[in-house]
Amino acid sequence: GGFPFRSSTEVSSGATRIVSSSGRLYRSLVRQTLPFHVVGVSHHTSPVEERERFAFSASEIASLLEDLKVVGLPGLLLSTCNRCELYWYGPEDGETWFRALARGRNPTPQLMVEHGLAAVRHLFKVSAGLDSQILGETEILGQVRRAYDAARAAGTTTHEMDLIFSAALAGGRRVRRE
Repeated sequence: GGFPFRSSTEVSSGATRIVSSSGRLYRSLVRQTLPFHVVGVSHHTSPVEERERFAFSASEIASLLEDLKVVGLPGLLLSTCNRCELYWYGPEDGETWFRALARGRNPTPQLMVEHGLAAVRHLFKVSAGLDSQILGETEILGQVRRAYDAARAAGTTTHEMDLIFSAALAGGRRVRRE
């Protein structure tokens, strides 16, 4: 009975793989490099006067998402009173797009940039309210949900982004519940 796995793993080509009892390697389902990114301004990087320049209305967000779609950048724009962040997936350069947007609002913004698992970790912290100015505030979860819904409606998300954002929203709900 049970699964034909040994309890050992082995490192091959930089990825940890489960080894079957016959010694054959199973393909790893965990990506070693994750092309998920975030760039933005927040209460950590900019004073409130600068952050206010990045507050977008729903119609402005829709227009910016359309711009993302035109340039072929799968992304999501989270705009709240304490942050404005672009999340994107893939090899495309969303940082340049966001810097161009930022220059129009502030000539020298201090930007936060994260890539790969650090970007995923950041999203989870934001969704859980752990990266808020008031630790544990609950409004951010709804703001992340609305940003995600707007990006899906605009057609600027990918399957991978759907998985990441769904997990982050579920994590945020769990933190709020417990």
